[in-house]
Amino acid sequence: MSLELEKIQVDGVSSTTLIGSYGDFPRARGNCFSVYREEVVGSHGTAPRRDFRVLNFNLENLEHLIEIKLVQWPIDILVYENHYALIHDKRIPDEYYQKHFCEVCCPEDLLPMPQRLALDRMILRGEREIIKTDDGLRIEKRKINVPTQKIDPDFKFSVAPDMVNLVGLDVEAEMTNAIMEQMVESAEFQNRKDEEEREMLRMKRQQWFDPPTPIICCPTIPDMTPTDKDLK
Repeated sequence: MSLELEKIQVDGVSSTTLIGSYGDFPRARGNCFSVYREEVVGSHGTAPRRDFRVLNFNLENLEHLIEIKLVQWPIDILVYENHYALIHDKRIPDEYYQKHFCEVCCPEDLLPMPQRLALDRMILRGEREIIKTDDGLRIEKRKINVPTQKIDPDFKFSVAPDMVNLVGLDVEAEMTNAIMEQMVESAEFQNRKDEEEREMLRMKRQQWFDPPTPIICCPTIPDMTPTDKDLK
């Protein structure tokens, strides 16, 4: 069976969200990301660079697959709609593909039908509300049911310990002192360095502008006074 979507190869990640992600691979949740295809110059002209928001994969799973060398760039994608795409690469095991699309990054009309129906049922139950403002913003409100927990009737409040009195150490003050000492040492080092540079410059100027002290050599004149021997 052939899918009627444009299939191309992309060359790398162009942008990503920044949320925390942890756990074993493959991870069910992670950061959304975009991929790009470099500009292509061919016999029929130049195809400009293209960017796509990936809907069925998270960044952490992809980075893990690249790290273990199970897949490398370029990677195959299907262009889903305009600037959206689906990773569809035979080298990647099925368990790494997400079976749901990110409901923040993906327009609702591009979500898989089961996911769209689930969101619609939330509206019918009063758990979800869509608000559209006059300036074009779309605000979604959701009601989250938090399970209640029984509280021990004998619970007590306690005051957090004062670390200064408990161990005699003011951590913030110690950190401030350490930083100040480092700044002072840095300033003293810079002053010494500046003084050495000034001294070297002074010596060079003295060599350039001060004439050397002349050295006068006087020849030795022999003593010509006649002696008693000469008088005889």
